Amino acid sequence: MKQRRAKRLRPPNLRHGHRGTNSSDVSPTYEAWRTMIRNCTCEDSVRYVDYGAIGVTVCDRWIGDQGFVNFLADLGVKPPKRYLSRHDKSLGFTPQNTYWATSKEVGRHRRNNTFYTVNGVTKCLVDWAKQYGIPKNTLHYRVVTKGMTMRDALDVGRGCSGRRLG
Repeated sequence: MKQRRAKRLRPPNLRHGHRGTNSSDVSPTYEAWRTMIRNCTCEDSVRYVDYGAIGVTVCDRWIGDQGFVNFLADLGVKPPKRYLSRHDKSLGFTPQNTYWATSKEVGRHRRNNTFYTVNGVTKCLVDWAKQYGIPKNTLHYRVVTKGMTMRDALDVGRGCSGRRLG
């Protein structure tokens, strides 16, 4: 009997267990969902210019009365040290395009990254540096400051003067 009574007295917003009775008492998963909605739909949001203003949308399934419940069913609980991200930055937040990313993945897929294509493979500068064992600052200097092509900068190898190793 007590169990049934307690269930009846529980506020309706606690049905999924991620939102407390006051707005600051929410889970990291709920906060990520709420921030995504705010950034894409509220012009008052500081990050609206990076999302809603450039056409980034949230799918209808994740908006409305059942929005968070559907979001939770699609993505699951936010793992520690993970962030909401999109596979394809030209598309909005949908179950197929959204995932929990590591901070490294988030940094690699920022819109303001410059990507370089060498032999049909496209990567950001940091990934090219890692693959070839070249310090990222050295590769940045060669490509951005000296104006070398990525292919030429990679061909030089680890040499620091910009001369071809031979």
